[in-house]
Amino acid sequence: MNLKDSLLLFSRYAFKGEQPPSELAALSSDIVTTTGGLPLALVIIGSFLKGKDQSIWIETRVKLRKVPHTDVQQKLRISYDSLEYEEQQMFLDIACFFIGINKIFATYLWEDLQYCPNSGLERMIELSLMKIDDNNELRMHDQLRDLGRAIACPANKKPWKCSRLWDEKTIIVQQSKEENKNIEALCLDEYGSNMFMKRWSFKRMPYLKFLRLSKVNFVGDFEDSLSELRWLEWEECPNSFKAINVHLEKLVMLDLSDGNISECWGGWSSIKMERLKVLNLFNCLHLKRTPNLSTLKSLEILILEKCHNLEEIDSSIGDVKCLVSLNLSDCGDLRELPSQLGNLRNLVSLNLSTCQQLQELLKEISQLKELKELIIDEVCIKEIPPWISSLKKLEILSAQACDSLVGLPDSISHLVNLLTLDSRFCSNFEGFPGSIGSLVKLQYLLLGNECLPPKEDDDLETHWYWDYNYCLNHIPHSIGKLELLTELHLTCAKKFRNYLNPSGT
Repeated sequence: MNLKDSLLLFSRYAFKGEQPPSELAALSSDIVTTTGGLPLALVIIGSFLKGKDQSIWIETRVKLRKVPHTDVQQKLRISYDSLEYEEQQMFLDIACFFIGINKIFATYLWEDLQYCPNSGLERMIELSLMKIDDNNELRMHDQLRDLGRAIACPANKKPWKCSRLWDEKTIIVQQSKEENKNIEALCLDEYGSNMFMKRWSFKRMPYLKFLRLSKVNFVGDFEDSLSELRWLEWEECPNSFKAINVHLEKLVMLDLSDGNISECWGGWSSIKMERLKVLNLFNCLHLKRTPNLSTLKSLEILILEKCHNLEEIDSSIGDVKCLVSLNLSDCGDLRELPSQLGNLRNLVSLNLSTCQQLQELLKEISQLKELKELIIDEVCIKEIPPWISSLKKLEILSAQACDSLVGLPDSISHLVNLLTLDSRFCSNFEGFPGSIGSLVKLQYLLLGNECLPPKEDDDLETHWYWDYNYCLNHIPHSIGKLELLTELHLTCAKKFRNYLNPSGT
């Protein structure tokens, strides 16, 4: 970038878009010139210097002048070096393995390692070293990813001396007979996974905390192995299991998504994992019934999304008292839920979308007093039962494309914390009860075929967007009590002539 545009970009991050103050004007120009006009470097260094004392600006200029113009990574490393040790470890984890991973999953790992993930992520975002996208996934610029990987495994360093390994470097380590005490994270493809198992490499990695495997089976005696493992991703895990003494007491994340496992998989009873927080069974098509979950006392997140052949939820789910999130979306063969679901008194999120065989909502759901999110999109229910009023903490109720749904019960007025009510694409939806005016906290009421996007300068906390595209019979007069309502779109306006004044405006 040219000098003028470079200074504008730098100022956006260093001074929140303002012009540099007089005492920092010359320093700003020097630093911008020294970066060579590299946009990412301007963003990173500007973020780093924001609010810093002038002495830090001078030191940074000195450091930058020592770095050749072509060495981008060294310029970016200035911000990395400013992080605390634990924050640096989190940065390296993201760069090497966690790009595109849900923030919550990574947080479980970091908390178990006694890090401070919330403040660490906030610090990295403040320095523009990473960001969290709209799907709550961790993201990082490619050049910062490359920087992190170069730090974790420098080209001039023996692989077994590095903390994190992936690709072909893992093969070199596996061929070594030395104990690899430095290695904490390992990412293996199919070939590397098979060699890893054949050579019993895991026995020489006593501090391994992260392991990603592919298309390989556990066979043999695992005593005194993987005792520090916190995270296990097992791509296309086979249904056979021939290992003994697999004690993963410290495991917090088990990802078996896209696996070939069934409810008869030997790992369910053989692997000891009492501290497990997340179990991801996404797209496990051989699973017809959930396994016995009674031993997973610490489990907080259970993902069964796209388990298309799942027919039954085992009653042991009622023993998982710590469960916070249950995702059953797109389980097309699931016909009913067990009554023991009502025992999950800590459940915050329940996703039943596209469970098209479900005909009604289980009454025991009314016992879930902590529930904040209920997703029932494309479920063939005819009504939302009156007991919905028991869910006092509910904030999000989504019932998109529920074609049999005619309306809502009067008792919905008791959902005093409801923020979002979404009933788009409900073709037989006739209208709302008069009690809807009692939902004083409601911010988003989404109806019809789409929700109009807010203008960029709109305050999302104080606006509703209401779009009617289906043939509702009436709008209750209590809508006048909704003081936050700022936009009302009536596509089928002919049906609402009684709401217009004589002039037709």
